[in-house]
Amino acid sequence: MKMIGRILLALLLTWPLLTGISSSPLLVHWFANGGEGWNALSPVFRALGSDGGEQNEEIFVGILLVISFVLALVLSFAFFGLVGRLRHSTNR
Repeated sequence: MKMIGRILLALLLTWPLLTGISSSPLLVHWFANGGEGWNALSPVFRALGSDGGEQNEEIFVGILLVISFVLALVLSFAFFGLVGRLRHSTNR
């Protein structure tokens, strides 16, 4: 049951984290105007058989979603661990 709660919390946190990551000025600068970000991800694009253009953008959004979900999952595990530790310390 705890695992379902952790995953649900991670799913709820994924979108706010995605918004925060994608609006980061560093990320925007790195990918703006054909910047180095696209060059850094070109091996991933080639490995996935992208033809360029919109396919690259879809792959990039997918990568950001995966990163956001992993970060949200880490945060949800930390949150549940903290709540469990606080609950355990108050029961003594």
